[in-house]
Amino acid sequence: PINQPVDQSVNQPLDQSVDQSEDQSADQSVNQSVNQSVDQSVNQSVDQSVDQSVDQSEDQSEDRSVDQSADRSLDQCV
Repeated sequence: PINQPVDQSVNQPLDQSVDQSEDQSADQSVNQSVNQSVDQSVNQSVDQSVDQSVDQSEDQSEDRSVDQSADRSLDQCV
């Protein structure tokens, strides 16, 4: 009977600390996977918007150069 309460008091805090560490590691792994997927989606949207703006500026500069060359050839004809 003397051993039982000692064992219980020792076992309980041990069990609790084990449970806590397991819970924490589980939470961390979940949080990491959530964070990674969030980061990826954010990065993708940032990349896409950057790509779009680059594409637009390229398109605009191409359009301008085409317009200018067309204007010049018209001027020469005139």
